[in-house]
Amino acid sequence: MEDYYGIKEKLSNSTFKYYMECPARAFAVDQGTHMRSTSPALLIGNYVDEMLFDGQCDRDLSSLMKKDGTLLKTHSYILSIIDEMRSDKAFMKYVTGKTQEQLFFDIDGIPWKGKLDVIPNAFEDMIVDLKTAAKIDDWMYSARHGGRVPFYYARGYDIQAAVYCYAWKRDRFVLAIATKTKPSGRYLIEFPKEAISNAWQYVLANQHKVFHEHMKGTGFDYCQAPDCDHCAGKRKTILTMASVFTPKEDTPF
Repeated sequence: MEDYYGIKEKLSNSTFKYYMECPARAFAVDQGTHMRSTSPALLIGNYVDEMLFDGQCDRDLSSLMKKDGTLLKTHSYILSIIDEMRSDKAFMKYVTGKTQEQLFFDIDGIPWKGKLDVIPNAFEDMIVDLKTAAKIDDWMYSARHGGRVPFYYARGYDIQAAVYCYAWKRDRFVLAIATKTKPSGRYLIEFPKEAISNAWQYVLANQHKVFHEHMKGTGFDYCQAPDCDHCAGKRKTILTMASVFTPKEDTPF
């Protein structure tokens, strides 16, 4: 199998979403002129994934570790999250099966890659992705949805559901979520078919522009988002209030 993370000429769930957020920043990251920030939350999620499935972590997560390779005290609670997941038989039913499978595929002529957490033994028509979250009832603003939505929509997990259901030829996509609380909560959230269908149409409508233009460095300008750490110092001076102050309290539900 080719080096999954080293393959740059294919779209992935994360690459597609990153380019849709700000193509100028994403292209700069691909060109090596901007460093993509890596949040501790993402690293913690990676650690939980690998420790739950493989019992060891091979990625460079040194920012979470002491010199002896053990977790920093501030992150030691992660071990209890993993232990609580392993002791939850109902939860483990969904995350036990074939894990960390890589797949290369095309969507309407565009090359993609995917790395799936679990094809559970107990369900023939389902695929599962493991996530950690600060809390389960977090709502976030999403420009794509036009308002505040549950975090799993704002973070584009419905896009991942649509792409992976297509690639692995499954009908159901479930998020197996463990919260970073004491004690940890565990939740199984299945995306409705309508949500997967809507996300699929979003992918089809935007993937060609992302792959053929944005990833080639064309078809975009610096974004107007005030919190974009790439475009803030490069874009033209913002003259209108509407360019910055977007209402973020409406919900589409």
